[in-house]
Amino acid sequence: TIQEDIELWWNLFDVRAIGADPAMAGQLMQNLEDKRLPIVKYVNKAYMMSAPVDDLMARAHAESEAQLLWYPNPVLDWCFSNAHGEKRKDGTILMFKESESSVYKIDGAVATAIANGLRLNPEFANKVRKKRSIYEDRGLHGATT
Repeated sequence: TIQEDIELWWNLFDVRAIGADPAMAGQLMQNLEDKRLPIVKYVNKAYMMSAPVDDLMARAHAESEAQLLWYPNPVLDWCFSNAHGEKRKDGTILMFKESESSVYKIDGAVATAIANGLRLNPEFANKVRKKRSIYEDRGLHGATT
């Protein structure tokens, strides 16, 4: 179902890159790559998540035009209410839930941070491995020039 939704949205919107943490999405990532969708490995680790989480926090607390806005979504609101985190002495930050076994999920908040990370660093879209089509190498079969 998730793959079908991603493929549907791919056809509806101008998608530049699809970020995914390979920890639990390896097969899905491979399937999307095989279909030539722009899947990007985005690991949920402090070295990759600090900038996008910090930016989200700044926008959420801003009193200016840079505020974070989203359409009311009870699931996303719930995920953000379950997210914990703090800035470490080295400046890194990572969202986490209260415990590994917690039923209070943060997946929507993490996905938002990954999307924000891709937005902040459009270079990720250039790192997407694109497979060459057979038609790029041999041309259209039966085509005349």
